[in-house]
Amino acid sequence: MGESREGKGRGGAPRFRADRPMPATTSTGNGHTKPPPKDEYPAYLVRVIDGDTVVVQIDLGFGVFITRHIRLIATDCPEMNAHIEGNLARDACVTWWAHNRNQATLKTNQQTDHYGRILGDFLDAHRCTLSAYLQAHHCRPR
Repeated sequence: MGESREGKGRGGAPRFRADRPMPATTSTGNGHTKPPPKDEYPAYLVRVIDGDTVVVQIDLGFGVFITRHIRLIATDCPEMNAHIEGNLARDACVTWWAHNRNQATLKTNQQTDHYGRILGDFLDAHRCTLSAYLQAHHCRPR
């Protein structure tokens, strides 16, 4: 009973201290961890609209998800109704998502275009972007 519990939480576990950083959650591969960047979010494909616009569910953390239209920031694909290349670009986008099991990391600064779509790009597990893939398949850089 004479033991001090100062600095201890319930069950004797250490309490969180504001002057100590929160535990990190992202592995760097060298045994160290770091928090995920604030501009990157796990995303799950809902549907592909065209080669450079998709609808995704974005994981904001703590079980909070939002569904948004995302416009690829660095890619300009042909329009679907104007060219056969538009369908090829859409098919390339569908292929990239299928290869990544319909999940990727959304990288965005949360800016929007004049249609209200969030501007961003997607990274696969190897940190390769959807924009780079599409530029190699039927699209041009913007």
